[in-house]
Amino acid sequence: MIGLFIAGLLILPFLDLYLLVQIAGSIGLLETVGVIALTGILGLAVIRKEGLYVLFKLSNSVTAGELSRNAAEIGMLLAGGLLLLFPGFVTDGLGFMFILRPIRERLAARLSGSLEGNARIEIERF
Repeated sequence: MIGLFIAGLLILPFLDLYLLVQIAGSIGLLETVGVIALTGILGLAVIRKEGLYVLFKLSNSVTAGELSRNAAEIGMLLAGGLLLLFPGFVTDGLGFMFILRPIRERLAARLSGSLEGNARIEIERF
C-alpha cells in the first residue's frame, strides 16, 4: 500500500505537467494559467469556509468517534489545501475532492471507521 502511494506521488507531477501542456495547446496558455489561478482562488475561499465549519464541529464534539472523524476532516482539509497550492488539473481535482463537504465527510467516516478498532482513546478525570 505504501509503495502504491509513493509511486502515485512520483507520477503525479509528470501527469499534471502533461495535462497542463495538452490543455494549454488546446485552449491557449493564458487561458490555462487563468483556469489554474481561478481554481486556486476558489479553493482558498472553500477552504476558509469549510475550515471554520470543521472547527465548529470539532468544538462541539462529544464522543471519541466524532473527535476522530473531525480530526480526519481537518487532515483532509490540510491535504486538499496543499494539493490546491500546486498548479495542475490532477492536483486541483484531488484537492477539491478533499475539501468539498459531502465527499470529505464520507471519506472521513470511512477512514475513522476503519481506524476505530486500531486506536483507543481514554479520558480520565482527576
